[in-house]
Amino acid sequence: MSEKIILNENEVDELFAIATSSADVVLALYKKVVPDWDKVKKVGWPKINETTNKMLFQKFIHFDKIHCPECVAGGRWLNNGFSSVGSPKDLKDWEVTMEGVEVEY
Repeated sequence: MSEKIILNENEVDELFAIATSSADVVLALYKKVVPDWDKVKKVGWPKINETTNKMLFQKFIHFDKIHCPECVAGGRWLNNGFSSVGSPKDLKDWEVTMEGVEVEY
């Protein structure tokens, strides 16, 4: 599972535009990067670079301030989003890798 998945920023923005909750967006992002998502029992954190992580975090903060003002803005991404910790140094913006990420089916 070392291939890189490229997220399209416009498609990510569309996920936010149609979502009713930040959980919807997180789930949609996982479905984009984890093969056979419907068969997954447990998954670790897909890896992204720090720049992409910050951009997504800002999008979640903005979304939560509008759609869930009583929530910790960006909290869903902090708790359940992808990780830049230990990410390969060669990851470009909007690239995701599942390399080294445990997936239990």
